[in-house]
Amino acid sequence: MSSYDPTGTHRTDPHTFYRWARDHSPVVWSEEIGVWLVADYELVTEVLRRPDMFSSAQSFTPLDALPPEILRILDHLPLPPHMVQADPPQHAPLRAVGERILHGRRISAAIPALRGLADDLVDGFAADGHADLLTQYAHPFVRTALAELTGFDHADADRLDEWNGAFLTLAAPVGDPAAKVAAAHALLDYDAHILDALEDRRREPREDILTELARLVADDDADMDPADAVMFVRGLYAGGIHTTRDAIAVTVMSALTHGLWDQASDPRAVAGLVEEALRHEAPHRGMMRVLVSDTVLGGVEMAAGSRVLLLFGSANRDAHVFAAADDFTPGRANARQHVAFGAGIHRCLGRALARLEIRIAVEALSRLPGLRLPEGYEPDWSPEWYFRALRRLDVHWDT
Repeated sequence: MSSYDPTGTHRTDPHTFYRWARDHSPVVWSEEIGVWLVADYELVTEVLRRPDMFSSAQSFTPLDALPPEILRILDHLPLPPHMVQADPPQHAPLRAVGERILHGRRISAAIPALRGLADDLVDGFAADGHADLLTQYAHPFVRTALAELTGFDHADADRLDEWNGAFLTLAAPVGDPAAKVAAAHALLDYDAHILDALEDRRREPREDILTELARLVADDDADMDPADAVMFVRGLYAGGIHTTRDAIAVTVMSALTHGLWDQASDPRAVAGLVEEALRHEAPHRGMMRVLVSDTVLGGVEMAAGSRVLLLFGSANRDAHVFAAADDFTPGRANARQHVAFGAGIHRCLGRALARLEIRIAVEALSRLPGLRLPEGYEPDWSPEWYFRALRRLDVHWDT
């Protein structure tokens, strides 16, 4: 039972494996991927709060650790770590820059544009009362919202999406070598586009994230160079598209499946739906850590250098923390204890933006009368390594 395959065997139902692991072996070795899997809430949060012992340097595959044939392609690209991969003391200044850029005022100022974007997408649905909410709504909403905040031209959304996919392909711990070679070539174009945009903002500042990054690069006291700015944009897209998109789709699916869609028009109730969906089906499967020195975790001896994969989706279903954890129960008192956004010093920097986007997207859909899933609906989960994602979400409504 210790075999764990999120893209195959456990694509549709990872929770049977999670339940077994929590009950029988909360720290278990996976031979297939060469990592220790950590399944229960207490141990997952312990690791997240111990950056001194569990390094984030390989939370995803560092670009400079890729095979030589890939590095030859990336020879002239900036390859600094993102804050997600940084340990103390390197982490704190990177985090401070991120918080300076993605601050509450910027997020609040974006609310009218986000509401307008969501309404425009709903208005653009076909008149036949049918849509795939993943590809026709959640995905374009999130990627356009991110372009709006960052400052990229909306016409670049498709290309940025493809380039972000290339970056994620390179960062995945497994994958087809030919696909990684193609992704490396795409990353060349991605970085050139980001650098061009930063130079444009240096010449003509605007009120956007690219302008703030360009200012920081020019500020000798900010300790940011163009390579760091490029990596910030890569990380913003890597962490800001898939998880938020998938959380929108899962929130809608869960509310419809459990007969709770009438709450979608009440902003206070929507917040509860969103939080429970993040707990119940965490959009990020988990993060990797590397052990700094020999230790014992959950009674298991682990050697320095071992890789540790934290299973967020399992921790969020731990019945020792969440009563009736497999039930979808919006409004539970401790809902925000979930680790869908991680915990500790690496807790997701964009969590406020993500929550806002999900709520706005769900509320806009409440305009559709009689929104419902097709008869006999069964979720179709994507074979993703990092993400717990639906392939599509077909819905109908009254016309």
